[in-house]
Amino acid sequence: MDIKLLGIELELGKGISLTDFFKHIDQAKGTPIVLFKYGRFMYVKDIGTYYAGLLITTKDHKKFLEFTHDAENAKLQAKDVTEGAQLADFNFFLINKATGRGIYQYYHNSCSLNTFGMVCKKHYDVLRSQKIHSGIAALGKSTSKQEKAIRDSYAGTLKWNMLVRPEAFEELVKQFKTIKSLTVSITTLAYQKTLFGPISRHAKRMTQGFRFPENAQSGDLVKDITDLVAIPELETAKVEGKDEHGLHQTVKLENTPDSFGTFDYDRVAAMMNLSPTEFAESPFMQELLKVAEEKKALFH
Repeated sequence: MDIKLLGIELELGKGISLTDFFKHIDQAKGTPIVLFKYGRFMYVKDIGTYYAGLLITTKDHKKFLEFTHDAENAKLQAKDVTEGAQLADFNFFLINKATGRGIYQYYHNSCSLNTFGMVCKKHYDVLRSQKIHSGIAALGKSTSKQEKAIRDSYAGTLKWNMLVRPEAFEELVKQFKTIKSLTVSITTLAYQKTLFGPISRHAKRMTQGFRFPENAQSGDLVKDITDLVAIPELETAKVEGKDEHGLHQTVKLENTPDSFGTFDYDRVAAMMNLSPTEFAESPFMQELLKVAEEKKALFH
């Protein structure tokens, strides 16, 4: 089984910085976020240019199956998980402090990039609520207008994007059940003969957003979206929608590799004999740092 390194981008709402966000997660280490019935423990560390992180997902299975066979016999045997322990999956990540872009490590049946985004959003929403509550409490006797101003100062929530290469973009968009919006950035040369011509001479790119009716089926839009994405003047594109399970999905077109590297699961798993709080010094995190530095133009 292979471990893959995928591209990710985090976008935060108003009033909360990446520093605030990861400091909050660090303070919450040891406290799980429960999502899809599994406990998600997140550990982070400031390592200079990046925030390094490790997500541990614990599963409640008390038994696992072991299969043995030879030329004459085959045997499937149930074995118990060690008393007091839990089965676990691991996902390392690196996020650039300045851009929110980075690398997410994934293997089959571990926490998907989309689920990782939802875990981050849960942490973010807790922090946002705390800041709003503290801001209102600091006012003392306040008016509804003042309280609204506090809430507005923290408008929005955390969003995440999967960064994909052009060849993978169409296939991923086809997997959307419904499409909510499309945002594209196009070189200003494409707008020189439009209403925006005069002002566009002063810009490097122009961004155009399209919002679709609720529950717009992806089949009606995929061809139009992929035709638009194929034009030479287009620089980036982002599609938001929902998958077949009704979960939020975002795919962002970038000039990135399909994967930033692959590793053998067994080799990496053998490195996991460590305390989660020491993950930043682990050999595998050093591998991620090496890849990030080799591809730094994509994250800065």
